[in-house]
Amino acid sequence: MKQLRDIGRSIVALKKQLRVAVKELNQEAARLLSRGKYERSAALVDAAKGARDFISEVEALRTRWKTVKSVGGAQPRGEKTPLWEYYSLVARALVALGGSANRTQIADWIKEHGKSDLRPGDLARTARGKVIWDGNLGRARRAMLKEGYLEPGPGWRLTQLGRSIAERASSKSQ
Repeated sequence: MKQLRDIGRSIVALKKQLRVAVKELNQEAARLLSRGKYERSAALVDAAKGARDFISEVEALRTRWKTVKSVGGAQPRGEKTPLWEYYSLVARALVALGGSANRTQIADWIKEHGKSDLRPGDLARTARGKVIWDGNLGRARRAMLKEGYLEPGPGWRLTQLGRSIAERASSKSQ
């Protein structure tokens, strides 16, 4: 996997070097132009244009490489659950767990009771082998803290606003 990452980094480094070269060509062309050496300046401008075109080709190569790399590393992904839908899932888990829990307890509850609420893309794995929905729990926690659904501090505890989400979620499922 390191080699795949190194190839991507090499493509990015090439693109950066080409940009520096274009800048140098343009500066030299401007210097020659100020001295009245129009033909040599025009040749450098043409070289800079060719290098800019090549940068576009390198960017296309980088995009193509990302596609090739992702097919080999990660599983195909389907539709994913939006982050805001994790709020009710987390709230239901917390209510079922007595109002407060840690991340592991919530993840275990979702594995046992909430997987049917997840979409196929959530069950796929990342290129590093982690299940997508499990990574989204941390994102959901940060968003829920920011929006006032969870109390700040260690552990996961619902605020009154968070409890209202859980109540709405449980009334929909009944």
